[in-house]
Amino acid sequence: FFSSRRRHTRYIGDWSSDVCSSDLQKSKHNWGFWSEPEPHMDRVGRLTAQIALALGWPTAHAQLLGAAATLHDIGKVVVPTAILQKPGPLTHAEFEIVKTHCQAGANLLQGSSPLQRIAAEIALSHHERWDGQGYPLGQSGAAIPLSARIVAVADVFDALTCDRPYKAAWPEDEARRDIRAQAGRHFDPAVVAAFERVVGEPGASRAALSD
Repeated sequence: FFSSRRRHTRYIGDWSSDVCSSDLQKSKHNWGFWSEPEPHMDRVGRLTAQIALALGWPTAHAQLLGAAATLHDIGKVVVPTAILQKPGPLTHAEFEIVKTHCQAGANLLQGSSPLQRIAAEIALSHHERWDGQGYPLGQSGAAIPLSARIVAVADVFDALTCDRPYKAAWPEDEARRDIRAQAGRHFDPAVVAAFERVVGEPGASRAALSD
């Protein structure tokens, strides 16, 4: 996926550069068990950085945001693996347990460094929705931190386009259409517009996106 996005990634360089890599590795390894596959974390981080650049963020800020985004689901360490890997729909009680990962992640990531502060913000708020129907706080619109609004789009897109225990991967075009349809409901419309500038229009060839 990302090899086809060189027109954006060439400006990112090493998105987890020395500016924040020490804190990043410390945060990842301090908790031992990790509930998300590392390729998912890295893809979400890279796409997050690309969207931030498309929104006009300075490169250093986009790099920091991308690094912090890789920790968005660290709070899942408190959720039983049997729930995370369940192949069928979750019960109401199981979903309530899953929802606790946002506050748990924010608690785990508390710290004074810029990476820790933005990672904690993302962990807490990346499941909030633009229309206020998300969790854990029910925030809406601009009350949701922009960092989390960006990560929300990147996270959902990667989750849709990858196999999960409970579903098969969607085609990229279908996932893009779903993201677009959720602008103004699940997602910040401005972030969706930036996302589309990164990934291209539905049906765009990978070759056309490699320039």
